[in-house]
Amino acid sequence: MTKLTSVATSGKIEVSLLTSVTGHSSIVENYALSQNYPNPFNPSTTIEFALPKDSKVEIKIYNILGVQMATLYSGNQTAGYHQVVWDAATFSSGVYFYVMKATSTVDVSGSSLSRGLRF
Repeated sequence: MTKLTSVATSGKIEVSLLTSVTGHSSIVENYALSQNYPNPFNPSTTIEFALPKDSKVEIKIYNILGVQMATLYSGNQTAGYHQVVWDAATFSSGVYFYVMKATSTVDVSGSSLSRGLRF
């Protein structure tokens, strides 16, 4: 994981490069789809996924009846850790499933959109 940050203090700009995080390998060994956060959510949530090699990836949203409601991402991605934000402002409250298809792997997880709650 690489993160570039800059901080302005007393007229100077300091730049630091984070090249690793303790306890977290930057090498992905398996396909993985993480639980979204926050969950439950209103109106947006973040979905993270990991790819051990460059892959064609699709991330789609389905309702409880199995009807496809949205495609969050469809395209090629490089190996590594990635995230996509689902803005569900036009969706009704309820339970939804998100599905990641990457190469020959399919992974599914669920989330809850709660319109009455403020986070």
